[in-house]
Amino acid sequence: EILEYIHTLVDHELIVVRANTEYVEHGELYADSECGNGHVGRMYRVTCQNLTTGQSKIVQSRVVVFATGTAATLGGVPNIPVDLKKVTNGAHAIHSSQMSSLDESILNEADNIYLIGSSKAAIDVMHHFMTYEQNLVPKTRWAHRGHMIFVNRESFEGWMISANPFYQRARSTLFHTGSWFLYHQFFLDPLSMALGSWKDMTNIGTPFAKMPYRGGVENKGVLDSIRSVFGPSQILLKQQQKSNEPSSKSLIVNSEGSIELHAQDGSIVLVKENDLIIFCTGQRRDPDKRLLPRNHPPLSPSFNSLGIFTVQGYTQMMTVNAVLTAGLIIAYLEETNETIYSSGYLTEQLCRIDEKLEGAKDKSAWAMTMSYLGGMFVCIQPSLTPNIIGDLVFHYRWQHEWFGRDLDLREDLLPLITLSTTCC
Repeated sequence: EILEYIHTLVDHELIVVRANTEYVEHGELYADSECGNGHVGRMYRVTCQNLTTGQSKIVQSRVVVFATGTAATLGGVPNIPVDLKKVTNGAHAIHSSQMSSLDESILNEADNIYLIGSSKAAIDVMHHFMTYEQNLVPKTRWAHRGHMIFVNRESFEGWMISANPFYQRARSTLFHTGSWFLYHQFFLDPLSMALGSWKDMTNIGTPFAKMPYRGGVENKGVLDSIRSVFGPSQILLKQQQKSNEPSSKSLIVNSEGSIELHAQDGSIVLVKENDLIIFCTGQRRDPDKRLLPRNHPPLSPSFNSLGIFTVQGYTQMMTVNAVLTAGLIIAYLEETNETIYSSGYLTEQLCRIDEKLEGAKDKSAWAMTMSYLGGMFVCIQPSLTPNIIGDLVFHYRWQHEWFGRDLDLREDLLPLITLSTTCC
């Protein structure tokens, strides 16, 4: 389905899709010294290899774009905190991403259903049970170590995307303040609790979240109903320590092949033979690596200048990052609009962020990802779209005028990312 979607998405006579193909290398073929900075005359040679046949293919291009992802903790393969191969007592265990393929009889016949995690996926599963499969609600228990703080969708669709300059400035100030804390790895519980008490935010569970805003966007009514229905029976898992000892973990597989949930109050809940456990524990690009891969995304100037582009985490929405990158590419090729890419400011700030990550105290994938995103929002985002206030995702024109229709990037986007344009 994904491959079919990709081919349909770029169904154009001038676009060639090569699936099952791996990038090998790229190199500068030539640069025309008579073309100013060499932008128009610069050409690259890109080598890729078919993973089935092993045959190499070389193409020439004026621009090379790397879209390798921006967050190591937000995509990849299902992250399950225990080894399911060791679960031998007959209990069913799946990741939330596998829910669509789960046999309905397993849900209906399970004695207990344990939902692990407090992410948006967990909220979606519980809301689905409450809406469409009420018979599953009484036997479902929600287990997690802390809470998420969600932005209320009602606020998101209200003042947060208002065209009123006062609201735009207030939203931008709040967002960049939180981003500054992430960039410098000040993951403060008090800040999380303060945000959670704000009327535009909703807490789920108990206030143990390290990150100020990590849940996403959800309707307040949905969150309130989930808290009232599943909150009383929730299992608060103990805080996991930085140790490989079994006693330091909140979920383990015991010697009898059963999963144990270790709660904060010292109690142990056993996932028995006829039970189902669903892990809403996210995905990881590199589940076996503790550190954020330094090449995802590349921050070095060689991957972000002179016709080489990397899709960075400029905003909170990946699709908007793609649109902004496309605008930078057009401005680069046509050489009619100066942007932070053509001015060199982008590489300067990326080097600054890279240096910050290199010296970060917390090198875990989660902390490094948050520092990276915070740095992008603080150091680069305001200058990337200098002619609007704040994140393009929240801008009223994106929400009210552009979302859902084809954009004319030259007419709509270039005025926002051109450095010399007056504010619109």
